[in-house]
Amino acid sequence: MDLLPDRASVVDETPPRRRPRLTRAGWAAIVLVAWTLAVTGFAVRAVRDGRATAPEQMSLPRALSAADLLAGDLMAAVDAALTVAVMGEYQEVGSSCRITAVRAGSRYERLVTAYVAPGAEADLLSFLASGLAERYETHLTRSADGPVFTAIDRSFVSLRGVSERPGEVKIIIDTGCRPGGFPEPARPGVDQAPSTLRSAATAAFAAIGLTPGHWAAVSVPCRTGGTTWTVRAWAEGPSDALPTALRDLGKDTVVVEQPTAVAYRAGDAGTAVRDVDHVVVVASTAVCVG
Repeated sequence: MDLLPDRASVVDETPPRRRPRLTRAGWAAIVLVAWTLAVTGFAVRAVRDGRATAPEQMSLPRALSAADLLAGDLMAAVDAALTVAVMGEYQEVGSSCRITAVRAGSRYERLVTAYVAPGAEADLLSFLASGLAERYETHLTRSADGPVFTAIDRSFVSLRGVSERPGEVKIIIDTGCRPGGFPEPARPGVDQAPSTLRSAATAAFAAIGLTPGHWAAVSVPCRTGGTTWTVRAWAEGPSDALPTALRDLGKDTVVVEQPTAVAYRAGDAGTAVRDVDHVVVVASTAVCVG
């Protein structure tokens, strides 16, 4: 008789090992390591790509330079559509903005107004979304008020374009909230702009019968070389029958012809004339010249 028990019948009474449970300190250590790896990864990517991974990592002067490049690309795309566009100067959005709860910053916007044949506003927005898609992340969405075109670059400078009235598309270039203050560069003088632009504006005022009293110029660099300029002038006075007065000047290509707004192309210059509460504003633009 075999007195040795069958191995299968032997019951292991050794208590099972309990898997160690992570303490709160252990979980905190894991989270800290994961967070450190994530931050390191973002830093490596930023160094490798040469770009910011958050808006607050780029100072306002650098963001303005990126916004100038975006404006130059935008103006070139608008010009390719054979429309007329004018650039405004930077305007601060509010007195300050918040980067964090304890850190203030500055934010600036620039308005670009494009004039198109009434009814072609959506086509222009679609054209711009396609034309800028190579360098920017672009989107064209639909809203109850019409299409909305947005774009953002690698440094989080963005733009938004909509049509608020027939024949006009307004595009706002936004630096976002950034650390640092607005630099005080030497503003370009009107005499630095192409002489054809001042001549075009002067001819428009002469046709209307007014003499401009104020002049200003803005410029942005073109990525392919040259500079894009807008020269603007103002004059107070009546401006009845703008389309009739300016018809001969816009004989090459009339883009918009309305009682208070006329836009046309003549040669390399595009000119927009508007009556804003009996103040006539004439703006002439040349894209990527010089």
